[in-house]
Amino acid sequence: MIRKACCFGLLLALGLFLLGCDEEFVIPPEPPVVLNVLVSPGLATLQPGQKCQLSAYVFGSGPITQNVTFTSSDENVGTVSTSGLFTANQVGTATVTVASVDDPTKVRTVTLEVIAPPPAPPPLTLSPQSAEVPTEGAGSVTIKFSAYNAAGAEHPVTWAIQSGGGSIDANGVLTYLSIAGPIVITGTCAIDQVTQATATVTVK
Repeated sequence: MIRKACCFGLLLALGLFLLGCDEEFVIPPEPPVVLNVLVSPGLATLQPGQKCQLSAYVFGSGPITQNVTFTSSDENVGTVSTSGLFTANQVGTATVTVASVDDPTKVRTVTLEVIAPPPAPPPLTLSPQSAEVPTEGAGSVTIKFSAYNAAGAEHPVTWAIQSGGGSIDANGVLTYLSIAGPIVITGTCAIDQVTQATATVTVK
């Protein structure tokens, strides 16, 4: 009888306690857990002035965000914007570190190499640029030369022999003499009358 009275009293006390609670019981949210950060591309080669867009994705659990920070190791070589746009400034290598905002200890690095641009093609080239001919062919063997601009298109030039024996006509056809040694051919741009290119024929 005493035990039943105790149980009844406990239940009554619990009921009164619950009736007196106005606040709802709230389960705390799961904390964000960042597992990894992926970045694309993982490696890039650019020339000064060129740009490369870096894209990041954050893996994890809980209410994580895709917010990341981008930091360049050498802003002289290249700078990176808050959205991950890398701009190459000068020749060198820069490492961009991408870190999760939710957990800055989770990072990924990207190596970006800035290289010098290839040299510009010469404004005018002759073809062939060099050739060898036998002395026995003098007077009967000819060589046809052509001139090309930087775009690879045939270009009008004025032909001349800078040194050596022989003659070259307006169409670039060379007739040489039976004198051993080099013949230097010059093609001068027919438009600006300044730009030149040379080719060498060796008589052997």
